[in-house]
Amino acid sequence: MSKLIGDIGELEFIIRAKKLGYTALLPYSAACVYDIAIDNGDKIIKIQVKTINALSLRRGERVKDCYKTVIGKGRDAKSFYGEKDVDFFAIYIMKINKFFILPFAIIESKTSRFYPEKKDHKFSKYLEKWDLLK
Repeated sequence: MSKLIGDIGELEFIIRAKKLGYTALLPYSAACVYDIAIDNGDKIIKIQVKTINALSLRRGERVKDCYKTVIGKGRDAKSFYGEKDVDFFAIYIMKINKFFILPFAIIESKTSRFYPEKKDHKFSKYLEKWDLLK
């Protein structure tokens, strides 16, 4: 099921990127570190898409407007991406059909929480920030 969810997030990213005029490139090999590349006319940008399908839980209760993901790589997500592996993370929240477009440099840990409704959250300025890919 998680592979299906990931595929949906990647397809949503490609559709949105195409609508915005970007050229989306898919790696030939599943062994590639990034999911999608964007050709913006000047350079190739490597994107890792992470898809969140549910609200976060705390002690069995859903946390209002909080979405959590692990930004790790590999089957068990224990290792982290290197600076040369990925340029941006695109965090897709299925429930609200929105993306956070995050530069690699701002990710501080493998686990991140996203609050799309909070305007003062550390990632709020990256919500639907597609122009960063120019």
